[in-house]
Amino acid sequence: MHSYIYLLKILAMKLHWILIIFILISPSWLVFITYAQVENEKSKKEKDNRASVYYAQGLEYFENHQYAEAVEAFQKAITHQPVFPEAFYHLGTIYLEQGQPGKAVPYYKKAIENAPDFVEAHYELASAYRELEQLDKAVAEYKEAIELAPDSAATYQELGVIYSKQKRFKAAIDAYHQAIALSPLLSAPHYNLGLVYSEQGKFDKAIKAFKLSIAKEDDFVEAYNRLGEIYLKLGRLDEAMEIYRQARQLDPNLSATHYGLGQIYSKQGRYEDAIAAYKKAIEIQADYPAAHYNLAQVYIKLAAREMELFKKLKETASLLLKAQQWVKAHPGDARGYHNLGIIYAEREQYDLSIENYKKAIALKPSLAKTHYNLGLVYGNLNQFDLSVESYKQAIHHDPNLAAAYNNLANLYAEQGIHLDEALKLAKTTVKLMPKDPDSLDTLAFVYLKKQMCTEAEQAIKKAIKLAPEEESYLLRLNKIRAAREQTESSGGSEEIRK
Repeated sequence: MHSYIYLLKILAMKLHWILIIFILISPSWLVFITYAQVENEKSKKEKDNRASVYYAQGLEYFENHQYAEAVEAFQKAITHQPVFPEAFYHLGTIYLEQGQPGKAVPYYKKAIENAPDFVEAHYELASAYRELEQLDKAVAEYKEAIELAPDSAATYQELGVIYSKQKRFKAAIDAYHQAIALSPLLSAPHYNLGLVYSEQGKFDKAIKAFKLSIAKEDDFVEAYNRLGEIYLKLGRLDEAMEIYRQARQLDPNLSATHYGLGQIYSKQGRYEDAIAAYKKAIEIQADYPAAHYNLAQVYIKLAAREMELFKKLKETASLLLKAQQWVKAHPGDARGYHNLGIIYAEREQYDLSIENYKKAIALKPSLAKTHYNLGLVYGNLNQFDLSVESYKQAIHHDPNLAAAYNNLANLYAEQGIHLDEALKLAKTTVKLMPKDPDSLDTLAFVYLKKQMCTEAEQAIKKAIKLAPEEESYLLRLNKIRAAREQTESSGGSEEIRK
């Protein structure tokens, strides 16, 4: 019993001392723990402050394009503050702007790891993937950006670009339309829609899209050039010429503009102008294979023309001598001067041709074919008024000379003047030569100028039926259909013809 009481006393004494010791030492431990926490927080704040200073320095370097110094500053910021999404983002942006998307990717990923809702980081990561041709990854990141910021027209626009690269045209068109719905004033989505429609061969829609792009941004030179390309493909050379000239006025240093003009000049047989245009394109962009090739082709055509002229000169030399001898022997015979006019025209010696035709007319004013031939020569020299007067004289002296009616109608239509008179002339030509496809082509041309697309299509189809291999008639048909679609898309009506 006593031993039990003694043990209890001993235990009580030990508990007392333990309690005393605990009471004595516990305040110091509490003080020590509190001091350590304060020091840690102070150190963290100092690191955060240093990180902010380095980040601010990095931004300043970045804005001044001092990229090496910016990288160093952002890296130091990250060293002091490892969770710093903005610093990682700017590191990625530096490498992307320097054309190193592979180095940019891990920094954008780290920014997103630090801040999953960082929209700009998703957007720029997609841009980096696009540069690396990792298109599926780019699509995924753009979609993430759209999920976080569904009202961003720019993101839909860039998503459309990726879909276009992947030939996913329907998805691209949907994305561009979404961009337009969100930001109707943007020109880029319209432009890119034009590219998609052009690649699909939907030229009427492409034309409308490029025109809308220009309407939103009237100095968008690339849109002018693309529109010119389509007009060129459709054989609408006058419209292509006008568009390319506008593009050249906006920016004379774009090689594509001069290349397009070169193509038009070549198709028009204006080889010297084509050569000058192609040379200008090459001067601007030395590594332009298509311009080099087309320039060579023009030189070949020019050489062929020179060779053809040489052959004509050689072949007509004896005829010229005989005609000259005839005129000497029969100076009062109008037919001799008429024949000399033909030979000189064939030799492209137009001044001598005109001189001899005029002598023939002076001797015999009623020579309808001489007036007609004189009209042809004036036409070759682009002397419009003199050509018109010559054709009128030809018709006056021979009301059944169908070719004169035809050429006069063409002249009026080309100038866009006296279209009612041109229509009468073209109808007379067809009446005189109902089976001549060229006459029907002229009639279609006049109808087109008068915006009478239905009648124009009927006429050109008759020409095609008579000469199905003639490419110019098929081009005319394409122009007519394009004009009709444009009228319909603009809400116009063929009833408003004048």
